[in-house]
Amino acid sequence: MRVSTTTICTTLFITSISALADPLTSQCADSLDQTCVPVFACIEPLASSENLTFTGRAKGQIEGAISGQLSNGVNCKATWRALADGRGRVENGDCEDGRQFEADYSFLDPETNTIMGQGLTNLGERITAWSGPDLHKFFERRGADPTVTKRCGAPFVS
Repeated sequence: MRVSTTTICTTLFITSISALADPLTSQCADSLDQTCVPVFACIEPLASSENLTFTGRAKGQIEGAISGQLSNGVNCKATWRALADGRGRVENGDCEDGRQFEADYSFLDPETNTIMGQGLTNLGERITAWSGPDLHKFFERRGADPTVTKRCGAPFVS
């Protein structure tokens, strides 16, 4: 079988673009900070709002910063800190559209080092969020569709 150079280059290009476009693996690709981990959240819509997701990154070991973007393009940031009892707290969440949020993390999956938390926005929207170095493995182990757009509303979210 003979494969042309054009085919190989095209395949490598498409594969590279696909990897960079994946919000769960690309969030920390540009960071030399070894404490950087991806963050993904579902924001349960209210009757008058659209379904939103958040993709971003968290940095730090005991406390740190979260930054990222909503699926509608709005930038958001927050701070987080670990609590003495093993839980965590996201505070001072602020988005450019005026949305504010807080969340508590209380679940840890030891196999993937993924934490899960729940919170609320100032608009009353419910947030379910995950953060960890291998979110793909975490979601796949729970039978969730591995594409980000289909994660929100899946049965394991509640």
